[in-house]
Amino acid sequence: MSPITCREVYQLAFDLIDGDLTNTEKLKLWFHLLLCRHCRRFVRHAQVTMDYVGKHPELVAWQAIDVDDATMDALVETLLAKEEKKKNDP
Repeated sequence: MSPITCREVYQLAFDLIDGDLTNTEKLKLWFHLLLCRHCRRFVRHAQVTMDYVGKHPELVAWQAIDVDDATMDALVETLLAKEEKKKNDP
């Protein structure tokens, strides 16, 4: 079983929250989370966000914003790169 990267954790986090992962994916993800505090924080924040949005859907302003997939992907890549740089800088 090969380990997963922080980028893969980002991609799998919401599937984990929704309960849509296979047992193998869950095992890989949980192993990574044991070792990476940054990803633990990300998953914890994602869970809190999803719980809040579920309870208060009327407050979700981003639903009104029309952003194409390429722009959203670029934003995600930028945020991931910044987090990776921050993680690797002493």
